[in-house]
Formats: sequence, structure tokens, C-alpha cells
Amino acid sequence: MKIVKPLKNRYASITPETVSATLRPSKSLTENKIVFLPAAIPKADVVFAFDLTGSMYDDIGVAKSQAINIMTALDTLISDAQYGVISFMDYPGYYSSYGYSDYYGDASWGDYAYRLDQGITDDRTLISNKINSLIIGYGADGPQDYTRIMYESYADPAVGWRAGAKRILIILGDAIPHDDNLDEGVPGISPPVYGSTGGDPGRDEVMFTADDLDLQTVLQGMKDNNVVLLFVMGSGYGAIQHWTYWTGITGGGVYMLSDVTEIPTAIAELVGAQATHVDKLTLKAETGYEAWLTNVVPEEYTDIDIPPEGATKTFEITITVPLGTTPGIYKFHIIADADGASYGEQEVTITVPPSMVIPEVPLGTILASAAMFIGLLSYPGIQKIRRTPKLP
Repeated sequence: MKIVKPLKNRYASITPETVSATLRPSKSLTENKIVFLPAAIPKADVVFAFDLTGSMYDDIGVAKSQAINIMTALDTLISDAQYGVISFMDYPGYYSSYGYSDYYGDASWGDYAYRLDQGITDDRTLISNKINSLIIGYGADGPQDYTRIMYESYADPAVGWRAGAKRILIILGDAIPHDDNLDEGVPGISPPVYGSTGGDPGRDEVMFTADDLDLQTVLQGMKDNNVVLLFVMGSGYGAIQHWTYWTGITGGGVYMLSDVTEIPTAIAELVGAQATHVDKLTLKAETGYEAWLTNVVPEEYTDIDIPPEGATKTFEITITVPLGTTPGIYKFHIIADADGASYGEQEVTITVPPSMVIPEVPLGTILASAAMFIGLLSYPGIQKIRRTPKLP
């Protein structure tokens, strides 16, 4: 197993940590912010998804015996890590769609399409126990319902992703998904390699209904919901080109095993790659205060490789109090967002003072006051006032 050394500085930050100002509506504050990116993920939730079909027997055995060691290794790459567990075989039944017909799974073996065994938790013993309680099933045909697992990673609220955490789904499998066209979008595939492996019937497990799942649509859904797909590929189809493309859509990667004993190393290396690279870094205001952050220069940094000592990026931002904002004290956060995860926050406090009220004076009053002043200037006593000369 690969040993990962702890980092000297594992914590992301924004400098300065706080800023305060008194501003009236439409007035602005401009300042520089420095974001420090460590070569570690500040906060991440990792969900292990296990293919429990018969061919995965040896792989699951290693995962069970090494569960605690795997999490311990990941804890050196993630400052604040929590974990979850999903298991699956395939839909238990016979399906015919898109030119493909076969039994996907076998109910008599206890096959099922999706089960959330444990939502996100910091209890590593509980996660290890859940992994060790998994039971191998059957899985009738070659492809499996990986598309369903990817879909549930962002559609099932019980997974329990934490706010501000990087979301990582690690699938341990050895096959390809069900889909009407597996080769779609994969570069350099001509003629088609796999074509159709039958559709994914979705949650109702009935083909040609509204909840059917399409692989390419689901991968985009993972990307849109900031879920990174990592795939540990056991012996099987060897569809490395396809899995490289699919995981890449989400910003993830694939590791092809030469031996099941490599599973801990594979997981550590895949997550390690996530710790040392950021696709996009931006600054954003917390929900409800988006309109206050009126300018960010540059808008974003992209394709950032993070060295062992970490990296810094500087932004210039402008905070403007929206017109119509009522007097009061407003507190919110500017967040450094790296691929959907928080890499530090700055607390902003803006005091909006009461408006100056100038009373309306009737025109007649103004004219009368002016006439009185002019009359005072014409008073004979005023004319006799002279400046007293200074004595030498």
C-alpha cells in the first residue's frame, strides 16, 4: 500500500480573514484577497460504491480486510473527511431494449439495483462494519447498473453530502454500464466497440417509463452537482478508454488493477490526484448576498496544479451595497470555491447607516427669510460698522 506523508500545511485559507466597512447604498469597497490552496483537500465526503456481482468476490474481500487502512490513508489527504457506503448488483429481472435482451440480475440470489448502506458519517468503525457486512450476489449478464449508482450519488438526499465538502464517489467494479449507446462521445471509437448494452430502467425498474436513465445525461448531472467519479477497475471488460472518458467528465479518473491487492493503493492515488489539482477556483458570496459581490478579478483560475508546499492565488473584489438596502449591520461570507468545495471563507461585515433626512421647506418661507436678510443688511447701524485697524 502506498504510504502518504502528512503535509506541513493542510489547511486552506483566505487572507484577510475578515473585513468591515460602513457603506451607504450604491457605495463600494474594493480589496485584494489571497487564497491559499494546500496539497490536501480541506473537506471531503467519500462514498464507496461496491459492485457485489459474483466476479467481484476477491475485490470485495480486500476491501473488507483493508477498510480501516484505506480510510486512514485518505485521512492524510483530506483534512476533514467523512465516509459513506453504497452497494449494488443489478436490476433483478429480464429486460429487452435498444437491440439488447438479457437477464440483468437474479432475484433468487438477492440481487438489487441500489442500496444506501450508510450515509455520510465520521464514524470509521461503522463504515468498516458496513463494508464487512456486504454479501456477494450474482448479476446475470455482463454489464451492471453503474448509471443508477451515479444517478443516486446526486439524486438521493439521504447520502447526506455536507455543505462545503468535496463530493467523491468511488466505484469498485469490473464491468460497463447499461446504456443504449455506450460509445457515445468517447473519442477515437470507430467503429463502435460496445454499442447498446440495454437501457437502465431507473428507480421504478420498468423500461420505457419517465424515470429511465441515460448514461451521458447522468454523467452531466454528476458534473452539475459537483460529484467527482473515481473508478477502480477490476479484471473484466478492460474498458479503460471508456471509463477514462466517463470519469473525466466529472473531473475524476480511473485506475485499472493488475491485482486485487492494489485496491488500497488505487484509491489513495485517485484521491491524491484530486488533492493536488483544481479545475476551477472562483470566489462567490454566500446565498442571499450574491448581488453584493459586484466584481471579481480575475473571474476564475483554471487548471491549477498544486505543489507539495501549496499554492496561492490573488483576487481583487468589489463589494457594493445594493440600492434600497435598509440601514443595519449585514454579515456574510465570501467563499473560495474550488470545484464545488470550500477552500476558505472570509467574514464580511457591512454597516449601512441611516440616511440623512433633509426637511422640506416651503418656498414661501425661503423667500420671506431672504427678504428679512436683505432688510437687515440695509439697516443704518450695519453701515457704520468698520474694521478696527491693528496697532503697530
